[in-house]
Amino acid sequence: MKIIFQSDGLKELKQGHLNVSKVNSDIDITNLYFKLGNKPFYIVSGEFQYSRYDNRQWEQEILKMKACGINTIATYTFWNHHEQTKGKWTFNGDFDLHYFISLCEKHNLYVILRIGPYSHGEAKNGGFPEWIWKRTDKRTNAKWYLDETERLYKKYYEQVKDFLYHDSTGVIIGIQLENEYTKDKSHIKELKRIACKVGFNVPIYTVTAWSGGLPDDYSVVPLFGSYPEAPWAHGIKPLPNEERFKINKLFVDKVVGNDNEKLQKNSDDEKTYRIMQETPLSMCELGVGVQATTHRRPFVSTMDAYVMSLTSIARGVNLLGYYVFHGGRNPNFAPMQETSVRFENCLPILNYDFQAPLGEYGIPKEKYYYLKLLHYFVTTFDVCDKQPIFMSKDDFAKYSGNFSADIRINEKNEGFCFVNTYEKDYCGKGVKNVEIVIKKDGLDLNLPKFSLPNATAFIFPFNLKIGNLNFSYIMAQPVLKVENGENVRYIFAKHNDVRPEYSCQVNGCFLKKGVLDKGQNNSLSFEFNGKHYSIELYDFSECLKLFYDVNSKKIDFALSKNSMIYYDNGNKIEIVDSLINKNFCKLNESHKRKMKYDKYFYKSFCKKSNYTLLVNKDIFKDNFDAVLVFDAPCDMAHMYCNGKIVADYININNIWEIGLLRFKNEILNGSIFEIRTSAIKKRQYTYFTVDTKRNCADLKLSKVVGYKIKEPKKP
Repeated sequence: MKIIFQSDGLKELKQGHLNVSKVNSDIDITNLYFKLGNKPFYIVSGEFQYSRYDNRQWEQEILKMKACGINTIATYTFWNHHEQTKGKWTFNGDFDLHYFISLCEKHNLYVILRIGPYSHGEAKNGGFPEWIWKRTDKRTNAKWYLDETERLYKKYYEQVKDFLYHDSTGVIIGIQLENEYTKDKSHIKELKRIACKVGFNVPIYTVTAWSGGLPDDYSVVPLFGSYPEAPWAHGIKPLPNEERFKINKLFVDKVVGNDNEKLQKNSDDEKTYRIMQETPLSMCELGVGVQATTHRRPFVSTMDAYVMSLTSIARGVNLLGYYVFHGGRNPNFAPMQETSVRFENCLPILNYDFQAPLGEYGIPKEKYYYLKLLHYFVTTFDVCDKQPIFMSKDDFAKYSGNFSADIRINEKNEGFCFVNTYEKDYCGKGVKNVEIVIKKDGLDLNLPKFSLPNATAFIFPFNLKIGNLNFSYIMAQPVLKVENGENVRYIFAKHNDVRPEYSCQVNGCFLKKGVLDKGQNNSLSFEFNGKHYSIELYDFSECLKLFYDVNSKKIDFALSKNSMIYYDNGNKIEIVDSLINKNFCKLNESHKRKMKYDKYFYKSFCKKSNYTLLVNKDIFKDNFDAVLVFDAPCDMAHMYCNGKIVADYININNIWEIGLLRFKNEILNGSIFEIRTSAIKKRQYTYFTVDTKRNCADLKLSKVVGYKIKEPKKP
């Protein structure tokens, strides 16, 4: 199996051709990538919505995101969270926008502020207050609407004006205007004009690049999206994968309203398509999870998430924007979730876990650890300047059932090769004896043959310069490059099925071929120009435990695969988990009675059960947090405390997790929680990807996991 990549004719780098920035700064936008301080800048952006999380834990959660390699936080500003009643504004507690951005600044994270006015985000009315939502001429250039928008933007500006990026200071580098807008192209221009008028002058302005609505004056950067499934879709049948898990030229995903083919074929949209080619390929809605709705419950696995991200990088994405990276919950002052009875697109009242890498309670899922390795890779290796070269149409058609691949390469013939045999819900045969040849400037680079089983993905470098050595190839996955003083460390992950061989040269002359040994003590090391270089190889599973602090240049390995490390001002904080006695919690079935939000269960006429939950306050004696893990084959569940709904559940994979830190005060005061469940009906109109029980409203406490901070050893 021979794959040839012909790499001549790369795009020429363009600068100064856009009309985006409204401020003097050291951030620039080329046609290929963003620049910071005159150097390529790979943006890894994770959505974390401050008003959907407890402000007392904001700082810790921001640090968890940073530890995962996120360098930019994106966040919606939901209008109806801040102005429930016209003229009465709320910017305190969980709505303290100024405080949230100040924490991002404190920990050196950039911000993309998504100021609407329309936000969607599965929020009630798309974030609009009722008096806006009821108007039919909203989201237009009607004077009343633009006046309301200016009033809104002024309020946001008052909160964040001290954090806007200019010259080389500040953290708000970008403003997203509107969301999912597909109509009049002049409307986004008007929103940008108003934003700048009130003071939102920043280097980057973005819009979601759904078909239509994109200004034609090169004044905004279009951002794309892709999801592994579509819980908002009609019907209850599986959706086709539409090649979104393959490495190919697809950069718009029909499942989220994009239509690449339409843009290329429709002459009216030709200029829009051309603008997309003149800005860096960027994403704002890369979904490594999705929400669950009443009628669609797709489960997004670790490999779904990992491969979606890896293939996006392979395609040439240089702004990797996740929606959402951190889950949360809706404010519970009133039902604030999206509800559309028209086609059963209803969401839980509070829960907005989204199957995100960091979930509703800030607990990392397995995908968090996998994605971390990709983020370290793109932000520490030189990836931005390398352009994608894809398989030929014939090769892609011939092998796409089992295999897809591409390379990212620059004019110096340096680059990375991406290969993938994973396809969601598809069991292939893998590939054997793959031979990759890279042709450029009349030269051929033949990479070693390798084989891959089904359902795996792999990255490896070619023509990688380390010190005075040029490695023609290293058959291991690049994870992290760290230069700390005189020491330069290159960390690679071993793929279980690929021999980690390498070939290197000095000044164009062959020097050595070999195989990397595992571990820091067995690293390939050498000295050059007063610096010590080491190339270290670890098992992929060991790399999942690796954490890196970009500020202090520290590298640490967590104690176990479920432990996590983050850094606060260079200080290492390790969170370890362990099973604790279930006797701390008493779950008992109680007499059945109606509860306030029963109407939000899927159907009224179904089996229901009631439970009481009492948590012993001593659970916090040795743990700062604990998570209850329930076996929950029921359809939905609501949890109340003192008559107020405090948590809810919609079944995706029969597991309900509740973090107790959020309810610490109630637990310490001896409060009893009431839980109401409803069953999945025998013929319920719902799509599940995980087998579920029918007509069962049972709830069983499976385990209790305690979390504590491991104190550093005293000298």
